[in-house]
This record gives sequence, structure tokens and C-alpha cells, in this order.
Amino acid sequence: MNSIATNLYTAAKTAIMEDFHSDELSKLIELREILNGASLFFNGKKAVGLTYLKTFTRATIDVQYRAFLENVIEIEKSTPQGVSFICSPETDFSILKDFFCAAFDNSCSKDIGCCSRYKECSAQGKCLNDNPEIFLGCYYRNNLKNGKIFY
Repeated sequence: MNSIATNLYTAAKTAIMEDFHSDELSKLIELREILNGASLFFNGKKAVGLTYLKTFTRATIDVQYRAFLENVIEIEKSTPQGVSFICSPETDFSILKDFFCAAFDNSCSKDIGCCSRYKECSAQGKCLNDNPEIFLGCYYRNNLKNGKIFY
């Protein structure tokens, strides 16, 4: 496994585990090696593509996340499909924590309004459900995350 890919995976997993407070979610973070690169997937959806070139490695993310890179890392190239930046084994991917968390959250469908623990969650200000499917599908979790407590 390439050290850049390993560093990317570790930073993403750390950011998501800290933000979402659930070790169960690590099962939904996957790094796949491909010819001349690697791809990081959240919940089966590609979040970052790495392309290994002769003298450098290019990381590419979906253009909708451009704002998460601006003022954080130097953007190499931007197209209607994606935004890329150059990375090396020394790249500190932890600076992309907000991107990792947003991309992970967007990879999950929000098809559950809330569960039976909504009062406990309201009191704590965050989703407390340990079941990854319920946790990730909980629409009320977004409200809690944004400080909107209804109960």
C-alpha cells in the first residue's frame, strides 16, 4: 500500500471517528488500490481519487467540495467534475477534516426521521444510536449537529 494512500485513509478515518463518535462507522470507510492509484470510498461512494504519476501524486475530489480545499491546501487544477491538488508522503491530510466529514455525511441517505432515543439524543445534543444504519440515516442528527433541538 502506498504511504500517501495510507496517510489519506488514516486521516479520513480519524476525522470521521472523532466527528461521528462511533467506531462502528469505520466499516464504511474503504481504501481500494487501482492501477496507478487508489480511491477512498465512504459508504461505497468515491470520495477521493489518487493518481500516482512519475514525480508526484494527484488527489482529486468532487467539485462540490471545492470550498473545503480553499484556504487549506493549494488547488492544482479545477474542472467541472473535480478539484485536484498535489500531495506527497509529507502531506498532512488532517487539514481536510471538514471535507472528510461532509463527504462521509453526504454519502449516507437520510431516510429515518428519528428513532426511539430522540429524547436522549436531544438532551445530549447528538445522535446516540450505536446502529450505523440508523445513525447514518437519521435526519434529526443533522438538526442536532446544527444546534436545532426539538425535544
